[in-house]
This record gives sequence, structure tokens and C-alpha cells, in this order.
Amino acid sequence: MRLHRLTMTAIGPFPGTHEIDFARLGASGLFLLEGPTGAGKSTIIDAVVFALYGQVASTASSNDRLHSDHPAAAGSVPSVELVFETSSGVFRVSRTPAHDRAKARGEGTTRQPASVRLWRLAGPEALGPGEPLSQRVREADEEIARAVGLSREQFVQTMVLPQGEFAAFLRSDAEERRKVLQRLFGTEVYERVQVQLDEMRRSARSEREAACATLTAATATFAGAAGLEAEERELLAKLAADDVEALPVALADVLAGLATSHTDAETAASASGEVSRRADEVLTSATERVTLVEALRALLQRQVRLVNAKPEVETARGRLNEAQRAEPLLDALRLAGDAERAVRESDELVAEYRRELPPELRPLGPVELAAARDGVLAAVGGLRAALDLEGSLPTLEDALDAAERELARCQEELAEVQREAAAAPAQEAALEAELAAARPVAAERRLRTTERDEARTRLDAATRRVAVLDRLRGAGESLRVAAGVAHAANEHVARLRRRRIAGIAAELAGALVEGEPCAVCGSPVHPRPALPSEEQVGAPQVQEAEEAFAEAQAALDAAEDELVSLRTEDAVLAEASRGHDVEQADALLATAGQAVVDSRRAEGCVADAESRLETLRAGARARLELVEERTTQREGLLLKVGLRRSVRVDAVTAVLDAAAGFPSVADRAEALAGTQELVEAVLRATTSRDERAIVAVERGRAAVEAVSAAGFADAEAVRAACLTEAEQLRLRGQVETHEAEAQAVSVGLDEPRFSGVDPAEVVEVAPLRAAARRAREALDTAVRACGTARARLDGAGVGARDVEAAAAARAAVMERTEPVIRVANLASATGVDNERRIDLATFVLRRRFEEVVAAANQRLTQVSSGRYLLERTDDRESGRARRGGLGLAVLDLVTETRRAPATLSGGETFYVALSLALGLADVVTMEAGGIELGTLFVDEGFGSLDPGTLDQVLQVLARLREGGRVVGVVSHVEEMKGRIAERIEVRRRDDGSSTLTVRA
Repeated sequence: MRLHRLTMTAIGPFPGTHEIDFARLGASGLFLLEGPTGAGKSTIIDAVVFALYGQVASTASSNDRLHSDHPAAAGSVPSVELVFETSSGVFRVSRTPAHDRAKARGEGTTRQPASVRLWRLAGPEALGPGEPLSQRVREADEEIARAVGLSREQFVQTMVLPQGEFAAFLRSDAEERRKVLQRLFGTEVYERVQVQLDEMRRSARSEREAACATLTAATATFAGAAGLEAEERELLAKLAADDVEALPVALADVLAGLATSHTDAETAASASGEVSRRADEVLTSATERVTLVEALRALLQRQVRLVNAKPEVETARGRLNEAQRAEPLLDALRLAGDAERAVRESDELVAEYRRELPPELRPLGPVELAAARDGVLAAVGGLRAALDLEGSLPTLEDALDAAERELARCQEELAEVQREAAAAPAQEAALEAELAAARPVAAERRLRTTERDEARTRLDAATRRVAVLDRLRGAGESLRVAAGVAHAANEHVARLRRRRIAGIAAELAGALVEGEPCAVCGSPVHPRPALPSEEQVGAPQVQEAEEAFAEAQAALDAAEDELVSLRTEDAVLAEASRGHDVEQADALLATAGQAVVDSRRAEGCVADAESRLETLRAGARARLELVEERTTQREGLLLKVGLRRSVRVDAVTAVLDAAAGFPSVADRAEALAGTQELVEAVLRATTSRDERAIVAVERGRAAVEAVSAAGFADAEAVRAACLTEAEQLRLRGQVETHEAEAQAVSVGLDEPRFSGVDPAEVVEVAPLRAAARRAREALDTAVRACGTARARLDGAGVGARDVEAAAAARAAVMERTEPVIRVANLASATGVDNERRIDLATFVLRRRFEEVVAAANQRLTQVSSGRYLLERTDDRESGRARRGGLGLAVLDLVTETRRAPATLSGGETFYVALSLALGLADVVTMEAGGIELGTLFVDEGFGSLDPGTLDQVLQVLARLREGGRVVGVVSHVEEMKGRIAERIEVRRRDDGSSTLTVRA
């Protein structure tokens, strides 16, 4: 347990509010609580105990002393608030003692009962109230007791040593010590240990059974993989159960047999492979001969087929030649036919055009039609002005529509500008609200940057602190080693001193001279001088041991200095990192960095919002000007639309007059133009027909002459001789294919490979193929047999390794569980090793007390300069036997006497009791359920010590700082101020109240 922060208001002689930061105060591991007697030093300890347990430290004191009797600030309520840390977490508890307060109405006071509030904190420096746990006294007391792990009596006995009480344990009888030890160590835990050991014994036996079963299963698996017979399997199973040491030899024998079988199978497979290869070679040679004979036969068959097809090929060649003579005549025949068709088409076209003419023009000849065409041309020329006006009507319509659309657009723009002008105030208000929200965040950028830099500093300190803590652990181990060496050297000095004292008489006797007076008794007669013994020690040996002890002590002091230096550095880094570890500091840095980013983003938002606000205001001014402009423009557009409507009406009237009943002037002009075109078409078609008739006569005469010259009877004979392109390709391909195949057959028959080959030769392949198949089957059988042997060998190898692993695991389980079973038998007093038949719960109190005495002697040896040691005894007290041997005696190594603790002087009682109390706290720290005593208070008693003993006591207290423990020394001795820098100064005021100042 470690104390972090204490806050008192109106407590004892302190009417004001005072806060003590124990984490900062105890950075060096040792601090002084000093002030004159009665000023209130013990009140601070009472406040700590009261905050945790609702009672003060001393059982002889009352809680009424907590409420300050001195005038406090108006509205002040007596309270104690403590932040402390245990293995269960960090807690904050606030208590108020029962007190009288002024009535809310009227005069007098009313009794206010005691109250408590308990919170769980995320860390010692966590902000906010924390997680509330309880506001009820009983519930809070139970929660704190669970967290601390000590009752108030245990806490006071091990962590707070108030005035007059830390010697009670030294002077108490055995039964009182038993009660204290039972409360501190709780022997019921050792009864639970016995139960746990019984369970572990049962579990160990189960593990042994499981290991044996695993070995049996692995052996059976190996036997199955190796294909062993039933008798061999039973033999292996028996070895696995009864003779594990012989099992590896049996496994090796089986593996050797499997390896031999695999070698034999490999040899057989190799021989079968050679037979199969030779059979395959014979089959391949025969197959190649069959292929050659069949190829020769195929060539001869192709030759016969080509000879039979030769007449047909010659016929195809003749047809191709005739088609080549007829093909040039087709162009002349085609031209003559085209000319005749052109004449017929012209006759049809002239008739068609005349049918489309108006009835009055159809019977006219070419001359009359030309005169009619001229009249139509004159009428079309008279409509040109009306056509232009009619053509301009769409333009006039478009101009009118454009003017109307422009007017509508102008009106819409005017309405839109008016709407935007109406919406601008709301937009401006929204932007101003956005600015109001962003400006405070942007203004914090410099502060957030500073916080980020501080977080970065904390992270650096936390990172450096990790290395310091590693060195601190190493320094603590070095200190423990040096302390052990110094303790051993000190005991060696003490033993040599006792032996020298025991032999001092013989040493003096060795210097006696007959007739000269003795330096001790003065007698010149020396009748019986003491004789030296084998264990006699001289001054040089003692001096050498003392020098060794001085060297060990110097090494111990150097280790202590190193530890103090590292703790100081750790405290500085802890202060710089605010107690955060690397992960926490990194998280805080990330949070601070994000805050800087948010502030910078807010600055950008402010600039953007201000720009948009200025743009919005400029737009509002522009819109006012635009409203005036659009209003003037609308008036001009209204006049423009009226004028264009008038022009359009006049144009429509003139066009209707020129149309003369037609849908439009263009339709009338088109009808006249159509008549003109028809007349001209008839005239052109008539002229063209006459010209084509002349061409047709000339081409017909030329075609007849060409057909006769080529030797054909007529045009039909020419067309019959012609072939299509597909037919030509087919016949030409037939001829070329026949010629190419004949050439290929001739070349093939001339190949050397057919020399000496008889096409009638017959080669029997089937018997050879059957022989090759039988050889391959024999090879497959041999390969499978080899694979089976290989698989058995591999499987058996894996199984053997599994058996060996299971055997090794069984041996390891047997070896590992043997101590468990033996210890369980010993703890429950059922084994042969426990000759006294004392179970663990009975034995533990004596052992714990011996550990307490041993831990106390480590400090007592130093503080008493090697004179005193504590010893557990089984002596009787007041006529009754000590239960469990909890008696206590003090060994005086100088006088070689055993003394009762009550015979010690005041100063001796102080440092002997202090050593015993610190030893008790050490044992609790190491073995009382993991309770860590991080803060220790020692109250008074230093005034009874001489300067030399005080130095030794302070050295003992300094060593308590190992492992991060903080020791608070409570004293009014003036000399202590010069020895301890960090301190709480308690001072009286003129009005009798007190105040305190923390100097760290």
C-alpha cells in the first residue's frame, strides 16, 4: 500500500485546510515529520488511520480529538481526504468525524454523525471525482479493508508505529504474540494450502496415470504402424507398463527388422524394373516395324487410287480451258444487253413523267411543252417578293419570342435577386454564429501548443524513467547482496570477538612472567595459569575480520548511495512525467496534438467564415444595384415586345394575299416549280431515249461479230461454256491436288526406309505387349511392396519417436510430481518424512515468527554494533508452556547472556523494538498475501538515543527505502533536521492552534 495525498480541514490543532503530497515528499524515500511536543505531529498519522478505518491510530485515544476546537473558517466542516494506492487500484476516501455544528435556524448546535465517501480513481493524478463506490460507513469500511488487506490493528502494527506502542509486541507474552501473528498472517491460508496440496496430489496422480496411458497408446500405435503380430504387441505393451527402460531396445530391434525388409523390397523392385525395361524395348522395336509396313501399304494404296482418278482429272482440265476462251466474250454481251435495257428504261421513264403532268400538258409534243415551261417560269418569278416576306415570318416570330423570353427572364432575375436579398440577413447571422463558435477554439492554439510540448516532455521523461527503473531493480539486487555480505562479515566479527573473549585468560596467561605481578590481580605468584585452546583467537584475527566487515559495510553504503541516487533520479523523472507510464504519456501527447490540430483547423474556419461573410455583404450591395438595373430593363423590354407584335401582323396579311388559296406562298411556288420540273424532265427523258437507242444498235452488232470469231455458235453457247468462280476453284483444286498427291506418293516410295520392306510382311505384337504388361504388373507389385515396407519403416520411426517422447514425458511427469506428492504428504502429516506428525497450519506460526526474528536481527545487528540478537525460545512463562514456541529472548553477545526484553534500557528497548517491528513489516511485505507496505511511519523514541546509535538507526531506516518504500520519521529532536532534508514542519501559533509547511 502507498499513500499519495492527504488533505485535512479543521482537524485537531489545525483549524485551516492543509494538503500533504506524500509522493513528492517521499521522492528520496525518507522524510521527517518534526515539530515541538504537542504541536500535532501525531495528528497527521491519526488523520491517515482515520481516513482508512474511521478510528485514530492509538487504541488509548478517542476520535473526539480529531474535531478541531479552534475557530475555523465559516462553513468549514472537519474532514480528512486521502488518496492511496494498493494492488486493487487507486482510491480516494473522504471522512468527517462526528461533530457539533451550528444549527441552520436559531441558536445552539446539533450533532452531526460521522460520514464517508469512497471513489476509485484511474490514477494518482487523475482529474475528476472518479468512480463512486460507496457512501455508507460499513460498506466503505469493508471495501477499504479488502483493498488494503489489513485490519486497523494490523495496519498500525506494521505500517504506523505510534508513540509508546511499537514496543508492545517486544514486551508482550507468547499468547499476545500468537494473537498478533494470527491476525497478521492468517493461518487459515495454510489450511487452504493443505487442501490445495491434497488437490495437487490427486492431480499429480492423475497426470501420472495419463502419462502412462499416453505411453501405452503410443506403444500400441507403434505396433500397429510396424505391422507386429499379437504376441509381439503384447510384449511391447508389457514393457511399456512394467519395464520402460527396456522399451528402447525392443523398439530398435523392430526398426532394424523393418529396415531389412525394406532393403529386400528395394532389391526386388530394382530387378523387376530391369525386366520391365527390356520387355518395353522389345515391344517398342516391334511396334516401329509394324508402323513401317503399314506406311508402305498406305503409299501403294494411294498410288492405285491416283491412277484410277486420272480420266476424271483430264476432263476437268478441258472444261477449264473452254471456260478461259468464253470468259473474254462476256463483257461484249453484257454491254449489248445493258444498252437494250437502257432504251427500255428510257421509254418507261418518259411515260411515267407524262402521266404526272397536268392533263392539259400530256398530249403536247416537245415544242409545245417547251413553250408551256417558259410560262411557268414567269409566274414563279412574280412570287419572289412574297416568298421572301413569308420566309421572314419565322424570324419575326423568333424575334417576338426572344423579346418575350427576355422579358420573362428579366422578371425572373428580378424576383430571384429580391429573394436573395431577403435571405441574406439570415445567412449573415449564421456565419456570425459560426465565427462566434470557432474564435474561442482558435484563440487557444498557443495554449494547446504549450500543452502539447509539455506532453512531449512527459513522454520523454517516462521513456527515460523505464531505463532508470531497470537500473533501480539492479541496484536493489546489488544492495541485497551487499547487505548479506555485510551481515555475514558482522556475524563473523561477533563470533571472533566471543572466541577471543573466551580465550582472553589464556592470552593473558601467556604473557605472565614468574615473579612479576599479574596485570589483572597483581599477584607475583601464578599457581594455575589458563591454558590456550584450539579455538583461541588473537587480536590480529579480530582486527582482520573487523577490516573485512568495514569493507563490506563500505560496499553496502556505496550500494545504498547508488540506490538513493537512482531513486532521486526516478523521483525527478516521475515528477516530470506526472506519474504517467510511456503508454499513458504517449496517449496524452496524441490527445494534446489533436487539440493543436483542432485549434489550427478552427483558425482556418475563422478565416474562411470571415471571407465568406465579407463576400456575402458585398453580394448584398451588388444585389441592390442589380434590382434597380433589372427594373429599368423590364420597362424597355415591354415596349420592344409591343413593336414586334405589330410588324408580325402586317407581314402575315401580305403573305395570305400572295398564297392565293394555297396553304402558303411557298406551296404555290412549289406547285409551279413542280410543273416546270416535270416538263423539263419529260424533255430530258425524251432526248436521252433517242441517244440510248443509237448506242444499243452499235453494241449489238459488235457482240455478234466477237462470238462468231471465237468459234461459238451464239451467245447462249458462250454463256454455257462459262464457269462460276467456285466451279473454277473446285476443278483447279481437283487437278492440282491430283498432281501434288502423285508427286508426294512418288517421293514417299523412293524413301530409303522402305528399302527391303515387304508390304505383305506380318509382325505379331500382341504377345510382346502381353509380356510387357506382365513385366509392368510385376514391377508395380514390387514397388507397392517396397512402398509398404517404407511406409511401415517410416510409420514405425515416427511411432518410435512418439513412444520415446511419451516415455520421456512419463519420466518427466514422474520426476515433476514426486515433489508435489511428497510435499502434500508432508503438509498433511501422512508421509514418512513428517516424523513429528505436525501439519502445515500448526507448523507455520513458529516458522513465521522465526522469519520475523531473523529479519529483525538483520537490522538489530547493525544498530547495536553486533551486540544484541533476538532468539525464539520454548521457555515457560508464568508457569505455563508457550504454545508453538513463541517466546522471545535477547542475546547479549558481549556478556554472553540471554536477557528478557523487559531488562533493556529505554534506548535499547527503542531500537530493539524498532528492529522487531521492521522485521515484522518485512515478513508481511514478502509473505502476507502480496501486501505491499509502501509507506511506513515511525513515531518518536529518537530522543533516547545517543548520536552513534542514532546514526545506526538512521542507516537502518535508509535501507528501508529499497523497493520504493517511503519512511516517515516523527520526531521533535532538533538534530534530525540536519540529517533529513524532506520534512513536514508543524508549528504552534500564538492562539494555540497549529499550522504545517511541507518542504520537499
